[in-house]
Amino acid sequence: MTPTLTVLLCLGLCWCPWDQVQAGILPKPSIWADPSPMVTIGSPVTIWCKGSLQADVYNLYKERVSLPWMTRILPNPSNKNSFLIKSTSSQHAGLYQCAYHSIVNMLSERTDLLLLVVTGVGTAPSLSAQPSPVVASGGHVSLSCSLQNTSGIFHLLKEGGADPPRHMESRLHAGRWQAIFPVSPVSTSHAGTYRCYVSPSSYPHVWSQPSDPLHIEVTGSQPQDYTVGNLIQMGVAGLILLVLGVLLFQARKSPRRTHHAART
Repeated sequence: MTPTLTVLLCLGLCWCPWDQVQAGILPKPSIWADPSPMVTIGSPVTIWCKGSLQADVYNLYKERVSLPWMTRILPNPSNKNSFLIKSTSSQHAGLYQCAYHSIVNMLSERTDLLLLVVTGVGTAPSLSAQPSPVVASGGHVSLSCSLQNTSGIFHLLKEGGADPPRHMESRLHAGRWQAIFPVSPVSTSHAGTYRCYVSPSSYPHVWSQPSDPLHIEVTGSQPQDYTVGNLIQMGVAGLILLVLGVLLFQARKSPRRTHHAART
């Protein structure tokens, strides 16, 4: 059987014995989501896979399974391909990878994992700052995400920030499920707008509607207590004055002694 016919028969629809052998010969592809890997339920999203100019088949894998979730056979070789999801549902949330085939070099290795998060499923939690959303630089603040009747995993996200979301299991406190995210010491980089989400523990990539935005303002440096330092400085100054007084007293007595010795 020729290599071309073998590729056309496999195309990810069956397990091919040369998959393991040939994987890694081609350049490793990359994967990303447009417009974002966080998608509101019902909205479209496109998953892009970029490979090699010799690629003529692209496979999209979901949740690390061996068989492709979607396959695209290109009429002409191309270094990238798109997989469109017209209306995102909770079933689309999860981890994705892609790989590509080449008639000459067979199968590439898979990309790094892409996490697709679907939001807008369930009631929005509330978000608050303790003791205050206005905090001095160097101080501390705690962001509390809570919900009345729903437990699960809370997710804290800073809008426009480069840092990844923070995640924490909820705990029951005063009749509400909550997660407290401490921020300490606070710096100017912590200023900005935050939102939080909640997801079931069994479906951690399906998030609720977002909380109302919470803006954290960072002011100047936190006032410091200089009492101990001032006491030390005053003590040193007093000791220096005492030494100077003793030296001055001795200096005034020395000429008298000299004069008295001369008269004698």
